[in-house]
Amino acid sequence: GGRGKLVFGFKDIFQFTTDPASSEDVKFLPRYNNNMEAKAKYTPGEKISIGLAYRHIIEWYKAEHMQPYNYDRFIVTPTIYYNITPKTSLFLDTDLGKIIYDTGDRDSIYLQISGGIIGQVAPKTSIHFKAGSQMRNYQHGDLYRDYIAITTKGILSSQLRKDVSMRLTFTKDAVESIYQNNPYLDLKQADLELIKNLTGKISIMAGGTFGRSDYA
Repeated sequence: GGRGKLVFGFKDIFQFTTDPASSEDVKFLPRYNNNMEAKAKYTPGEKISIGLAYRHIIEWYKAEHMQPYNYDRFIVTPTIYYNITPKTSLFLDTDLGKIIYDTGDRDSIYLQISGGIIGQVAPKTSIHFKAGSQMRNYQHGDLYRDYIAITTKGILSSQLRKDVSMRLTFTKDAVESIYQNNPYLDLKQADLELIKNLTGKISIMAGGTFGRSDYA
């Protein structure tokens, strides 16, 4: 963008789904998920941009026996970008997060600092990669061990042909657990999607997932 440019964004995605919330779910449990994000980005000069985002994620299970695992997650993320080209930037961001459970016994706060690259790295290929460290502290430290670990997230998207695209995703992060004695699991997961466009509005997709979960 040009010098002195200010951009705002907002999205709110609501789902009622039976998809597993994480790789540890072995049953299809109906749940509500709402993901709201508001963000702003200001570019004072040609090379530097400053961003600020706020997210509120709600996870509610429909089944009564799953109610103790309902939670709200609040995240504030300031980001500074160094624009290598008009379409590619290096960035450094900080997530300030708080997770509040209905029962209150798994509440936590966390700080995550990451750096990475975002944008177009080839004519038909884009990347969003970040790596850093997260430090999470639990309100009931006598019951749950704090999480301190390296975290990464990578998304590689490429248009292989006019009608075929590919998306490769890799994640290593702490994910909320539904096991009573484990407030989180350290998830390492890779996803591959191949999408073929048949007509203007109809596509077919094939892919796979490989993951591993480690507990505290």
